[in-house]
Amino acid sequence: MRLIFVTIITFACLLSFGQSNHDTKNSETHTHQHIPNEQVESLRIAFLTNKLDLSPGEAQLFWPVYNEYLDKKRELKSKRSHRAELADLDNDQANQLLDTYLETKQKEIDLDKAYVEKFKEVLPSKKVIMVFVLERRFKEEILKDVKRRLNASNN
Repeated sequence: MRLIFVTIITFACLLSFGQSNHDTKNSETHTHQHIPNEQVESLRIAFLTNKLDLSPGEAQLFWPVYNEYLDKKRELKSKRSHRAELADLDNDQANQLLDTYLETKQKEIDLDKAYVEKFKEVLPSKKVIMVFVLERRFKEEILKDVKRRLNASNN
């Protein structure tokens, strides 16, 4: 459960950074270096392919299921990615926002559970676990790279 939560939070952070930032204050103090989503996806595929050591047969069955999973995860995240001015919320609105947040998180957990079963139809359980572990590692590597780029641009 903790692994799923960490994976979801890390992915949300990665997506948040990848989106264009139009905040004037932030744009004045930092040079925003955007990594195109296509490049991130290519890197993800290469990373997972290398680390999972998929046979050609496994790869042929795994990638369509994995891509479907990512599409559904993105769809869920897009539904929850509305921004609210927290200072302007009254208590009822805050409660509604919390309920929506928890409902979406539960849907994400349900999605993970469903896709673990689908992944197990095409991969051994050990490789299914590795998918989630490697996703987290990939996101950590991307975040390290982003931090390194930001530090380099500020120096």
